[in-house]
Amino acid sequence: MKGNIAGREINYLQESIAEKRRQMIQAANQNGLSSIITLKISQELDGLLNQYTQIRQAIK
Repeated sequence: MKGNIAGREINYLQESIAEKRRQMIQAANQNGLSSIITLKISQELDGLLNQYTQIRQAIK
């Protein structure tokens, strides 16, 4: 059961990471790489990537 929950969480995070990457690319194209908007989305992406890494390490 625990592995199943972790698997669903990983899938959710993978989808969230992909969407956040799309948002960041779009923000960078529209506002520039160093805009506040792009940097905020980048930080949100970092948070998602950190969560993903923690879960992957926990289930190894």
